[in-house]
Amino acid sequence: MYCCGMVTQVMVFVHARNATMRTAMVLKEMALQHNQLKAFEPEESAAVGQARKVLNRSRNKQLGELFQCGFSVHHAGMLRSDR
Repeated sequence: MYCCGMVTQVMVFVHARNATMRTAMVLKEMALQHNQLKAFEPEESAAVGQARKVLNRSRNKQLGELFQCGFSVHHAGMLRSDR
C-alpha cells in the first residue's frame, strides 16, 4: 500500500480459515473498484520473479491471482508448498 510517499505492508487477521481467501478477494475487489489496485502491485525484482515461478506451479490458482495484485493469504490448512 502506498501512503504518504512510502510503501506500507498490512496484515489482516480473520477468525476462520475459510474466511482468509474470501477476505483477500474482497479487499482486492475493493481496491479495483476504487481504482487503487496499482498501489498494491509488487515492484518487479528477482524475488518477485522467483515467487511468481513458484506460484505458477501451485494448484491454488487464486494465490497466483492475488499475488499479481499484491495480495496473499496464509493459514494452517494450506498445502505446505503453498505456504
